[in-house]
Amino acid sequence: MFAQKTAEKLCTVKDEIELLLKKYDCELIDFEYHQKAFGDIVLRIKSHEKELIFSTDRGDIYYNSDLVCDHEYMRSEGKTILQKLIEVVETRLVLLEDNSIRNGF
Repeated sequence: MFAQKTAEKLCTVKDEIELLLKKYDCELIDFEYHQKAFGDIVLRIKSHEKELIFSTDRGDIYYNSDLVCDHEYMRSEGKTILQKLIEVVETRLVLLEDNSIRNGF
């Protein structure tokens, strides 16, 4: 039962991420969920010919191997890892889009 609910939740999150990526003209290359590794997630995204990698590790969120958000948000904001991951992905895509506009791309 737990595994089924987790799988359903991940499908919903993957769908949300794909919709978000369409908004920024990006593509989901890979979505990996590692249940045996504390439920860690790895997202590979193609954005304007660049590959972006987002990953989680025990609640910490990384962008291209750099820590961008430690697990304190779970307590301070009451958000799940999946909720915060989607927020971080969108924030990074907005920053990339803004930089592309400023640089004339």
